[in-house]
Amino acid sequence: VDTGGDAVFAWRRADHPGVDVIQAREQTAAGALFAVQTLSDAERNASSPQVAVGAGGDAASTWTRFDGANWRVQAAIGP
Repeated sequence: VDTGGDAVFAWRRADHPGVDVIQAREQTAAGALFAVQTLSDAERNASSPQVAVGAGGDAASTWTRFDGANWRVQAAIGP
């Protein structure tokens, strides 16, 4: 949550059997919701989403993604 009360949420969702994706959504301080965005690759299993929001409202999201052999850390910057 930024200093103005705007927030970003991230979660893991089952996309299809054996594959979970990371999604995020913004909410304004007034309660308005923006569209859900899928952050991770829809073809690779992902987990452990984390979000940090700066005072100015910029968000950074991280998660882990399985590449078929190893778990990798990935990130996205922005709303």
